[in-house]
Amino acid sequence: MTVTRERARRSGLGPTRTEVLTALRSAGTALSVARIATAVELHPNSARFHLDALVEQGLVVRQDEQRDRPGRPRVLYRAAPYVDSDADAMQSVARALVRHLSRLEGGAGEQAEAAGRLWGEEIAAATADVAPLQRIMSTLDTLGYQPRPGESGGTIVLTPCPLRVLLGESGADGLPPVCRLHLGLMRGLVGDDPSCSVTGLEALVTPDTCLAHLQHRPATPA
Repeated sequence: MTVTRERARRSGLGPTRTEVLTALRSAGTALSVARIATAVELHPNSARFHLDALVEQGLVVRQDEQRDRPGRPRVLYRAAPYVDSDADAMQSVARALVRHLSRLEGGAGEQAEAAGRLWGEEIAAATADVAPLQRIMSTLDTLGYQPRPGESGGTIVLTPCPLRVLLGESGADGLPPVCRLHLGLMRGLVGDDPSCSVTGLEALVTPDTCLAHLQHRPATPA
């Protein structure tokens, strides 16, 4: 199995969309539709279709070209910042943390959420130019989830849980420590941003699906 196919299997994006995202991440800069289409050997219209889908998922950022000459600026695409670490290594750290917290008497959920929040705050500090929702989506994708916006607009659908085998028993609030870890991570990724907050997490609403609940607030007029 090639690297691209393995990434596609883990991310759930499909091989073509994964190839487009990999090309953008490898480039390390914003590219035009034509450049991306050439890189992955797609028709420009097909490349644009996959790019716009990746933008909706928060994995790619769309921006206008900065230019000092006359004419309409080109639309460029760049990969949303993500944690520049191996996802498997990060999950190993999370497993070790959850196992440790599960051995504590009481307070494991609170400590797991606090640890997750610190983790998210570190990522947010390194990606301050990224919108909160995009930051959440790209980080969860890197961790092995397949995040997508929910139908209501106020939820993120998470599937599958990379740490499902560590769910164990739930705490007093109904959430296992591993879920509190991920809830804290998402809250840390949002931080004090006034436009969005993570209000809760529902674990396994289906056998393979969790739901993160968001609250969006309109910007206050200046």
